[in-house]
Amino acid sequence: MQNEYNGKPIFRHRYVSMDEESIRGEIDRLQGEIYAMQQTLELFGHDNNDIKQQVADNQERNEKLLKSLETKVNDLKDSLDYGTPLKKQLDSVTKDFSAKIEEVYNADRLKKQERSMSTLTSLTVINTILLIVLIGLIGYSILFI
Repeated sequence: MQNEYNGKPIFRHRYVSMDEESIRGEIDRLQGEIYAMQQTLELFGHDNNDIKQQVADNQERNEKLLKSLETKVNDLKDSLDYGTPLKKQLDSVTKDFSAKIEEVYNADRLKKQERSMSTLTSLTVINTILLIVLIGLIGYSILFI
């Protein structure tokens, strides 16, 4: 009795009372169930491999999206200067604008001042010439009249 079933007694009593043809039918039925289970297991194995591949692909896609999102956030952070508040930026821009306007105003004043100096110099030269002529006329009238 080398190949005798030594498992649970419920199976031993069930198959002992069956004839040989019924046992063969039961074996065929059980083999069919085992074959169906193997096919289901292989199908689940293929589905499991597909799911694993999809998970790996989605993980790579998520990593790429995360990197692109990180670069976009860094670009936005660089474009918006969070180091100084907007009020300070506005103050610095206003000061720069005022300085530029003052430079332009001073340049205009210098040009006007240069024009007035040249006009004043011309008047001084004319007045000096007239004064010399007047002194000459006074001297001539004193000496010769």
